[in-house]
Amino acid sequence: MSMLDRLLTVVKDKGWLAISSIYFDNNFVIQIPNSWGAVAFSEADDCFYTYNAIDQGYTEIIEAKLIVFDKNHIGQQQALTCLGSEHMQHFDIAQYTHYDNYPDKENKYPYPEIPTPDDLEQYTLNEETGLYEGPNVATALMKNDEKISVIPFFDKDTQWHESAARIDFWKSFQEGHQMFLDMLSEGYGIDAI
Repeated sequence: MSMLDRLLTVVKDKGWLAISSIYFDNNFVIQIPNSWGAVAFSEADDCFYTYNAIDQGYTEIIEAKLIVFDKNHIGQQQALTCLGSEHMQHFDIAQYTHYDNYPDKENKYPYPEIPTPDDLEQYTLNEETGLYEGPNVATALMKNDEKISVIPFFDKDTQWHESAARIDFWKSFQEGHQMFLDMLSEGYGIDAI
């Protein structure tokens, strides 16, 4: 199995948030959680797609010569970047645990049970409490006493690690990813995962 095949197997099985980062030639990195779902791979094109910020100096030229843009907003223009899979150097599978993790209580290295996109559909927001309901949901108390709904990655009875997925972000990521796929399909005729 090639590196690309392994990456696609993980993504198809567990979703994009099972991947931490993908590295390409010329120091281009797609940090999956920071993409807000704007990441995809087209098997037909053998290419990855994501957004990329355009250099500030080039942004100024675009906004001064090519387009009319609200001058009250300061920021960089963006581009849709296509990266050929042949330029992928390596990728990181997310572990959602600290570096130097140690074997768990059963003397095994822990690995996270990643909530898949299909799993996330089981969770519904209770409008009264502001918390999600569904299987294996837990409540985390944040620093400001805010309560959020999470899905534990690890079995607390057998493993030392207690990290958990924030349901609201994971669901938001999936919504953003679907919008990105729709944009690729409708705007450019690109079928992607």
